[in-house]
Amino acid sequence: TLGGCDVGHAKVTKGHGLRCRYIIHAVSPAWFDHTPDRVEALLRQTYRSILREAEAFKAKMISIPAIGTGIFKIPSTFAARVLHEELSTYYKDGNELIIFMPFSEPIKLQQTIKVFNRLQSHSTFNEGV
Repeated sequence: TLGGCDVGHAKVTKGHGLRCRYIIHAVSPAWFDHTPDRVEALLRQTYRSILREAEAFKAKMISIPAIGTGIFKIPSTFAARVLHEELSTYYKDGNELIIFMPFSEPIKLQQTIKVFNRLQSHSTFNEGV
């Protein structure tokens, strides 16, 4: 069992019959519990914690959902910007982990793609990622 997991942190368990070896569990901040600056800091901490755990378990590929954009009400464009910036830094540092971002709602995917495209023109983030 996890034994709990604090906001901004991630923990790993076995895949338990899923089509993956491990599951990285992460807890998002809630938009309505913090100031936007605090949500951003905690969301960044969450993404960094996920990436550290993936590296610790020598993952070659992971899937990161739109963390916090559901019941925790983080605006998807806000979350997309934070994720884009964190991934830009992650890949700039020479990391090669392949990351997928599944979305259950097409509008969130469309909003995220728009944000990524807008930010792409101003960064070194690889288009193929």
